[in-house]
Amino acid sequence: MNAIFYFTGTGNSLYIAKKISEKLKNCELIEIKYNQEYKINHDIVGIVFPVHAYGLQPIIKNFLKLNEIKANYKFAIANCAGGPGNTLLDLYNLNKTFNYIDYILMPENYSILKNPISKEQAIKFMENKKENLKKIITNIQNRKNYLNLNKKFIISRLFFKIINKSFIRGLKHSVKFFKVDKTKCTGCSICSKSCPMNNIEMVNNLPLWNKNCIQCFRCINICPEHTISFTPITKNRNQYINPHISPKELIPK
Repeated sequence: MNAIFYFTGTGNSLYIAKKISEKLKNCELIEIKYNQEYKINHDIVGIVFPVHAYGLQPIIKNFLKLNEIKANYKFAIANCAGGPGNTLLDLYNLNKTFNYIDYILMPENYSILKNPISKEQAIKFMENKKENLKKIITNIQNRKNYLNLNKKFIISRLFFKIINKSFIRGLKHSVKFFKVDKTKCTGCSICSKSCPMNNIEMVNNLPLWNKNCIQCFRCINICPEHTISFTPITKNRNQYINPHISPKELIPK
């Protein structure tokens, strides 16, 4: 039996995990939940996750610290819109038993930085990355040993570290910046049900954010009425869900 653990905000990591699992026999897909311990003892085990601010997300650090991964072959695949920064090296420093570590580029979904691309553009983007993903999958199937740790000059690593630490420190203030258009919100609670951190509760049929946000922005992008924004910057920007993933797949069962 094989298993792939994944964390996804808007479906990019889930898309990658599904593509890899299709080529591995008897492979289970498991969404990573915050502060959850798993019994991990398989032939092949992988983790797939996004880069956040050039580093590891708190939920991935938490997963690696809480869980012992027992497997004959272990792989980790990050995805990002630019570069991985310190992510791959940070992951290796937390767990040096991985056989294969690499990353792949995926469409940008962090709408504070830029307007996410359209569905058509995203499909074209991923079509252009198909061979990159195919190569990664083949390497995993062949149990290749390869560690792409993206070791940059020390000044670059220091820059990435400063950016990531500042980002992590700022997460606790996220609650201040979420806004809901009360004239459009239907109280459907999809944002609350889909939040991977269980950070949104419904109060008087409106979402209320707590202080455990990691800015995956699933809530913004999955809202069927496009009522949620994070600072005025994102209000009129596109929503992004990986075009090969349905919104229903992002709502935990």
